[in-house]
Amino acid sequence: MKLDRKKEILSQIIQYLLGVSTTSFAEIAKSVGLSEKTARAYATEINVQLTKEHLGEIRRKRGVGVQIVADSSQRRAIKQRYLLESQRLGPDEFDTIEVTKNLLLLDKGEYVTKGRLAEIVFESVPTLSRTLERLNSWFQRFDLTIQAQPSKGITIVGSEFSRRNAIKAFIVACPKQDLNQVLQVFAPDVDIKSVTDTIREAENKWRIQFTDDSFRIISVMVCLCLARVTTPIKDMEQLLNKTEFYNEYNFSDTIFRLLADRGIITHDVDFNDIRLIALEIITANKIKWDHSPNVITQELKAQTAFDSTLKGFVKQIVQSVSSILNVDLTHDKQLLEGLTQHLRSAIFRMKYGRGERNVIDPEIKAKYKEVYLSVLAMSPLFEKHYNVQITETELNYIVLYIEAALLRKQQEVEAILVTNLGRAQRMLTVEMIKHYIPQINAVNIYSKKTFLEGEHSSSPLILTTENLPDRVGAISIHSIPDGVDLDLVKQRMSSIKLPAEHSSTFTKDSQSFFDANLIEVHVNADSKKTLLKQMVNKMVVLGKVRPKFFESVWSREQATTTSIGNMVALPHGDMDLVNEPCVSIATLAKPIQWFEDDDERVQTVIILATKMNNRFEINRTKHFFQDLIVFTENSSMQEHLLDMTDKSQVYNFLFS
Repeated sequence: MKLDRKKEILSQIIQYLLGVSTTSFAEIAKSVGLSEKTARAYATEINVQLTKEHLGEIRRKRGVGVQIVADSSQRRAIKQRYLLESQRLGPDEFDTIEVTKNLLLLDKGEYVTKGRLAEIVFESVPTLSRTLERLNSWFQRFDLTIQAQPSKGITIVGSEFSRRNAIKAFIVACPKQDLNQVLQVFAPDVDIKSVTDTIREAENKWRIQFTDDSFRIISVMVCLCLARVTTPIKDMEQLLNKTEFYNEYNFSDTIFRLLADRGIITHDVDFNDIRLIALEIITANKIKWDHSPNVITQELKAQTAFDSTLKGFVKQIVQSVSSILNVDLTHDKQLLEGLTQHLRSAIFRMKYGRGERNVIDPEIKAKYKEVYLSVLAMSPLFEKHYNVQITETELNYIVLYIEAALLRKQQEVEAILVTNLGRAQRMLTVEMIKHYIPQINAVNIYSKKTFLEGEHSSSPLILTTENLPDRVGAISIHSIPDGVDLDLVKQRMSSIKLPAEHSSTFTKDSQSFFDANLIEVHVNADSKKTLLKQMVNKMVVLGKVRPKFFESVWSREQATTTSIGNMVALPHGDMDLVNEPCVSIATLAKPIQWFEDDDERVQTVIILATKMNNRFEINRTKHFFQDLIVFTENSSMQEHLLDMTDKSQVYNFLFS
């Protein structure tokens, strides 16, 4: 056996032993794909190394099993010394995972003492206490709390709905190869393979296909539903009932019916379990989704009202974005239908904490800045209509939909054909052009005389079969266009750009947002939170916003970055806490890191407090974002702003 291969196997065995409290040589062999005899030999070799270096030992005890006996410092040394780089966990990560697992395994009202838990995870009690402090924020993401009670110990407090979501998140975060092993810990009596086979059968029956990640999530949650029948979900009725409006509910019901037909379920299914899986399916990523004609879908009728409201909401978003960008996208059916379908599940994800990882290019707001800002301008509408804070991931998705629509719009051109050809021949020429270049949706025909006299509509694409002056910039084509002609037209098409605004400062339409008293220059800021708190406090003192406005701003900052590129950040808060729309501006003496999960730095901060309760307020917000797009695209203007040392100078500069 090659040395590298042997090192890999030894490392896999150590990794497996560190991940379980006790096991057997048969299980070790199965985990690394060896015979039991070979696994036993390798374990013996590892044990010699461990004892030689005083890092504990591999001990086999009759009636208990095989285990690594080592304290916490020895375990860390083992990981550093023997595990391959790809297998190493960060400091204390192994112990954190073990603590989390054991806490999630507690039944409602069940307690475990710190001493017992420390013993289970091979930690000291003080170290365990520090681990619990770190873990509390993770549990809080699922509305769960680690609670300690004298004489009893520690427990997890929260609803069954929250527990299942936390367990699901914990299991799905495990490496793929370990997922079933960890899932079996939480669902010990469930036949996982039979469950996954049943879901595959349901997929085929309905002609639906999930992405691999979504399939794993759904499989895990179905297994948890089967394992936790004695602890039904008794809350979240308002949310779960809504799932019956979707065809995904019928698909979920199909899964449970198939499980019953196969004898995997032997009890009455709780309706909330069906709804819970329906919720997972609604928010899942699907590769293919064709409603089966063989399945009754009467519940879809009840969905009509929800979708009708959503379609109206999407139209409002598209109308507003169109207004900001000065491009009419309101008739793009592909955009309207695509956004409606996407937001149908995205609103569930945002509202109920089922956020996706940002799998889209993180530089999207830099690539499509104007579109990003136009969409960001409408983000308060999500709070107003659906009571959700739109995440950066969902912002990016919407930006891509809008950008694709802009490309379609950019490609739709009305051309001019200058020709003195006869009617039949020019009609043939027009049809050939439209057939081979479908982006040209219309061709307006003019005689040479009429065109030169200026009696024609404007178009960025002029074609001609006649001799025209070079200044016209027309493309000469044959009476029956050939391949060379068509290639020339395509090249010109690719160079046509959408019209852009040329304003250099904020306009008078935006001026009412600004107040010289809410401008600070060359601020020394080491903490983003302190900076935002100070800026909002001034807004509160001036009566612009209510005291709780800061909480809504900071809540959004913790959820996603508000940096919009070019070292500019645009924090914003809850519209319901705004008394008078305004912006607060601070230029910093030096850039600071803005979001802990990336390296973006910010030196200009603009806090936006806006309202969108009527047409006037919506239009004013649109104008502000139109101006902001121009401002953020102008690097020299931003550099000039950062050099200014007087707030009144800044105010006058913005409206000069």
